[in-house]
Amino acid sequence: MEGHRFLNWAKTYSCEPELYFEPTSVEEVRQILLLAKQRCKRVKVVGEGHSPSDIACTEGYLIKLNKLNRLLKVDVMKQQVTVEAGILLTELNEDLTQHGLALSNMGAVSDVTAGGVIATGTHNTGIRHGILATQVVSLCLMTAAGEVLECSEQQNQEVFRAASLHLGCLGVVLTLTIQCQPAFLIHQRRFPASLTQVHTPPTPTPSLAHTGTHSKSQPRSHRYTLPPPPRPRLALLTQVHTPLHPTPRSHRYTLPHPQPRSHRYTFPPASLTQLAVLKTFSSPLISSTTV
Repeated sequence: MEGHRFLNWAKTYSCEPELYFEPTSVEEVRQILLLAKQRCKRVKVVGEGHSPSDIACTEGYLIKLNKLNRLLKVDVMKQQVTVEAGILLTELNEDLTQHGLALSNMGAVSDVTAGGVIATGTHNTGIRHGILATQVVSLCLMTAAGEVLECSEQQNQEVFRAASLHLGCLGVVLTLTIQCQPAFLIHQRRFPASLTQVHTPPTPTPSLAHTGTHSKSQPRSHRYTLPPPPRPRLALLTQVHTPLHPTPRSHRYTLPHPQPRSHRYTFPPASLTQLAVLKTFSSPLISSTTV
């Protein structure tokens, strides 16, 4: 397609590639790459454009894999799924829900592609969790020559490890096999705190170290600032497998179907603590940058 204008999600960068493609099969991807090789054109692959930089911009050929977005296989015993790289995490989460599974970690948004979050090193918070690429068991990519490589720790290991944050330099990632886990709930605690309270033992506010944020007992945390005053707010998140019950003073509302979340907030009269129980089949959404 000629005359296509690409605009990233933040609307900070745009480009007009010479040709724009939305392939519907592996063979179509191969034909695009062979055409580019024949004409000495550069090729870039884009997801949903969530990277705030111009990394997806090109004057050559631009490929979007939004039509290669199928769930190919679910192995409930191994808790693994195989997907095409163009699937949105929103769609993948819905599919996983049907099988009682969940991603172990996610970024700040789910309207991004599985291929994009692997290409750009999308991450969450928590010392126990690596970037999302660490959940990938194997992948299939096509090189510029049209060759398909199956990559894992057992096969084409060097390529597999490089693909954990490949930025589009290795070829077109076609499919991913992702290690999941049983579906879980998230217990989230939010409270305001000074920087001193964040890094020192609680008197009475729990500190990051005291609550075990850097240990197995408290795997996730999130700090953000709302001025004035310059006091960061903390969000401490812990996986739980049984729902928590609200106190008589709590307020509960449910988001419209099909959003699989409900929130319970508690405001004890003697503190500024806020509790939230999120019934979800994905990890908490904290921060990311994705193509």
